[in-house]
Amino acid sequence: FDAAKAADPRFVRADLSLTQLDVADGKLDDAKRRLEAILSADHSTTIARLWLGNIEITKGNQKAALEDFRQVVAADPSNAQGLNNYAYLLSELNPREALKYAQKAKELSPGEATYSDTLGWILYREGLYPMAVAELERAASKGSNPTWKYHLAMAYAKAGELERGRASLQAALKLNPRLPEAKMAQEIVGAAKR
Repeated sequence: FDAAKAADPRFVRADLSLTQLDVADGKLDDAKRRLEAILSADHSTTIARLWLGNIEITKGNQKAALEDFRQVVAADPSNAQGLNNYAYLLSELNPREALKYAQKAKELSPGEATYSDTLGWILYREGLYPMAVAELERAASKGSNPTWKYHLAMAYAKAGELERGRASLQAALKLNPRLPEAKMAQEIVGAAKR
């Protein structure tokens, strides 16, 4: 990839491949610098902006990631991953606003489990528990992501389906009891009344 880049400094695919190698090697700062270099040469490279947002999330910089995803959505309103990632982070600040982005991502890629989780989680945050359960069940049925199962456990509890909430919580705890969602789910399911 370095040779390809030397032969043609504008060969963005080589930079993107090198970025993937940096991420795989845990060199997030190198990957970030490489993506920023791509973006300084061409601001319209949405894939580089999307990847930069993902790196910022990994580094714990939610504010920078939110801005990166906002820019992806502004540049390409049909980028389902950008819409989903933006919606998920935005839901912390403004769930009602985030809902439209999550719905659009789901509309563009209806079978994507991650998008069902995001939409379900935002519906949960808006207090629309039966609708949240439906989306979160779709996500949980397509994979063993513990975060999705914690989200589903909380939605079940709030929707009055306590036994299903407990079962989902136990399944999630077996997968990863150390996630931040574990404590929140345990509190919500524990506080739910029969």
